[in-house]
Amino acid sequence: MAFVVPFLTALGGGSAVTGGVIAASTIASIGTGVMAAQSAKAAGAAQADQYKAEARQEADSARQREVLRRRDLLKALSSQNAAAGAAGVGVVGSVANIGLKDIKYAAEDLLVDRVNSKRGIGILNTAATNAVRSGNLSAAASLLDTAAGVGMTFGGGMPAKAAPKPTAPKGNRMTWGHP
Repeated sequence: MAFVVPFLTALGGGSAVTGGVIAASTIASIGTGVMAAQSAKAAGAAQADQYKAEARQEADSARQREVLRRRDLLKALSSQNAAAGAAGVGVVGSVANIGLKDIKYAAEDLLVDRVNSKRGIGILNTAATNAVRSGNLSAAASLLDTAAGVGMTFGGGMPAKAAPKPTAPKGNRMTWGHP
């Protein structure tokens, strides 16, 4: 434990108490930054899970709509056939044309619904990917912000190294800080 006092003295600029306060404050700051980063990453993952669940729900709804559409088509065709049979008319001519048009319209509706559902699912999956990326970027920004704060604590008072000044040109080229 004796090695801690000189370390704390060096950190605090001469006082073990000041060094201890700075060290404790820095450790707390790092801990807070790490927790913020973990929280940001977890928030991104939770948002992604929500978008994925919505995408699965949309896929299930699309399948359900398809089943209902087919059921309604079969109901309509059955009714038309029953009405034609009750009237003593075969399923030919205008009755057959009505049935074919119903089938055509149902197929078109199905195609439009599939395209829209796939587009919606794709948008939700992209949103899930972006949510994960956003959470990771927020976590990285939090860690960088924490590192910058810690750097200001320990190195904020140090002057920046000056950039080398150009020297006189030699021939057709300019040299930087080298004679």
